[in-house]
Amino acid sequence: MYGHMMHTLLGVIALLELVVFNHQYFSFNNGFVLCMAFAGCYVTWLYYVRYVGGLWAYPLFYRLTKPWRREIFISGVVSFLLAFYCIQHGLHHAFHGRTEDACSTKQNAATNQSKTNKVRKVE
Repeated sequence: MYGHMMHTLLGVIALLELVVFNHQYFSFNNGFVLCMAFAGCYVTWLYYVRYVGGLWAYPLFYRLTKPWRREIFISGVVSFLLAFYCIQHGLHHAFHGRTEDACSTKQNAATNQSKTNKVRKVE
């Protein structure tokens, strides 16, 4: 019960933050690739801990002993993670409209700074 409450509370707080604050995120493609990279590292870490320590991080994995059951389960969890990323991205645009991503904002700032420097040199 305690674990359910803690995870649900985090979900509610994350949703409130999404509605209230307008953050600058990476572009959808960059964020999606980053999310996939994180999921890949986490799954690799799960298997590494199993290989080195001989135990699974989650007791459910001991029950998934038939061939490919564990891999199918992990693939499903990663698919949910990526689906939630897509939903979050869509909700952000629904509440705050389309905004420039963090990468292009930095590039635009650098471009504007270099233009400003060129104008100062001409004067």
